[in-house]
Amino acid sequence: MRKKAVKYNMGTYNNYNNHHHQQQMILQNTNFSALVRPNIERVCATAKLMVVLSGLMIPFGFFMFAFAGFSAAESQTMGFPPLIPVAMLIFMGGGIMTGVFSVRLAKYNQLKNFIGEIKGHDKISIDSLTLSKYIGKSSVLLLIKRLIQTKNLADYEIIGEVGVAKKSLHATTRDFASRSDNAAPVNAHAPVEGKKRDHRCPGCGTAITHAGRFCDFCGTRLD
Repeated sequence: MRKKAVKYNMGTYNNYNNHHHQQQMILQNTNFSALVRPNIERVCATAKLMVVLSGLMIPFGFFMFAFAGFSAAESQTMGFPPLIPVAMLIFMGGGIMTGVFSVRLAKYNQLKNFIGEIKGHDKISIDSLTLSKYIGKSSVLLLIKRLIQTKNLADYEIIGEVGVAKKSLHATTRDFASRSDNAAPVNAHAPVEGKKRDHRCPGCGTAITHAGRFCDFCGTRLD
């Protein structure tokens, strides 16, 4: 039993590592500024719907293929049933489209999480944002500018290229002289008992302020 438990734990650990590695690859190899569209929430919902619809094409193509084969066998007709190539196209097309839309959805979800990270604070420094460690400060600044232009962060403004804050705060660069701006997110969950509010994910560095077992941003196990 102990060997089985160790084997299961190692498998689970490897799955988390693979998931984290995939998330890193997406973060490092994506031009997020080019993905920005008005209303990212709606774009994510549309991408998710396309993943579901394209995924349904796979079983539909399979059953069409099986139906064509059984029909040809029962009728004992000679030659290649015309439905079979159509079924194969639907089956393979569904698989390809599912993969393409899944990757696109993953990228938009990362963008959605980035917006949520900013909106979870009245003000936050650029260096403290999770994406900064993957795509660099200059790219993050460009991304925030695009998000402001497209009204995804309509209530926010960039402060002297060192931070982003709500317009109503009238913040200055002096407000970002310390890292205290990350201490109390506006929409944070209750912190885990015995842990500091600035506890961070060991995988991606995102601030963890809730009692969950997994990081909301990259999915890394926290305990």
